[in-house]
Amino acid sequence: MLIAVSMRVTENNTYVEQRDSLSHDWAQLFNAISVTPILIPNLIEDPTKYLKDLPISGLILTGGESVIENYTSTPITAYKKRDDTELNLLSYASENKIPVLGTCRGLQLINRFFNGKNSSRINQTHSHKVACNHDITILTNSIIPDMSKQIISVNSYHEDGVLIEEISSELRAFATWNNETVEGIYHPELPILAIQWHPERNPEITSLDEKIINHWVELCN
Repeated sequence: MLIAVSMRVTENNTYVEQRDSLSHDWAQLFNAISVTPILIPNLIEDPTKYLKDLPISGLILTGGESVIENYTSTPITAYKKRDDTELNLLSYASENKIPVLGTCRGLQLINRFFNGKNSSRINQTHSHKVACNHDITILTNSIIPDMSKQIISVNSYHEDGVLIEEISSELRAFATWNNETVEGIYHPELPILAIQWHPERNPEITSLDEKIINHWVELCN
């Protein structure tokens, strides 16, 4: 099964060169869920050609970097190009009902695409800890119904996030942190879901991630 995968922009430390990249953690996760990734570069003129011309079964929007909220005050950079690339991919996927899985930044981008809002520096404004694990609450939902109302520990590597009051009216939350921020979302009519944590960074796939990813893979089949 071919899955289109977006990439983050990284800087070279020794000379000026921006690169699209994906951590080796993702390769290990792809092996575990038996999918073949098709990596989508950020500067290509029409990224949707990958979805149009190849037998792509799904799209993963990965983490890393902030979503640029205000282009009028932000220089056009490779980071904006990443936003443009992922928004184009997401638009095509939603129009053609291609299953989408967002992780971390991917959740925030999906929320923005559906006219929700994102907040910056929630680690400062809402005491949201970074680079550690924290407990989230699974809400009653149709994504992983057998885990509804459970409290589960997940990793946290995001300084930006979506407050509960900022979630798009077109999306539904299936997981929250401290009743303040959204940790999992899904679209009730389209095959789109996202989580705020990084499943690829765990040494082994957790029971929670396995259930969520299996649900998404079934949508792709």
